[in-house]
Amino acid sequence: MTRSFMTLAYISDIVPGPSSELEQIVRTSRDRNKHSQITGMLFSDAKSYLQILEGHAERLGQTVLRIAADERHRRMRMLLVQHSEIRIFSDWWLGRAVLEGRQRGLSRFADTLARAPPAARLTMLEKFALDAMSRHHSETEQ
Repeated sequence: MTRSFMTLAYISDIVPGPSSELEQIVRTSRDRNKHSQITGMLFSDAKSYLQILEGHAERLGQTVLRIAADERHRRMRMLLVQHSEIRIFSDWWLGRAVLEGRQRGLSRFADTLARAPPAARLTMLEKFALDAMSRHHSETEQ
């Protein structure tokens, strides 16, 4: 794996809208991610999105700029931008997990992650993702 391979994560606040918008985001993102060879996972709760993306730096940068301009969320805050040796979500162009019944679960996790030493953040994200996928409704089709 080259040094240009990156993992990044961000959290943002959901702008209320029709529930069908999330389905459209996922469908469109899967197509774009496949074309760009980006893998990842999108988590949502009642208030926030938390997304982890993996891929080559240049393509990931273009994707993040497009995501940042999307008006269906606001206050995008980067949690992790790191060179990486592995893909956590190597089989998923975009997996999705809905953390039902949690009002601010993602925000609390993001606060904890921000206080953690930088070297521990990728491991924390990986454990969070695996735990969330095993406990909550998830959709991981390609």
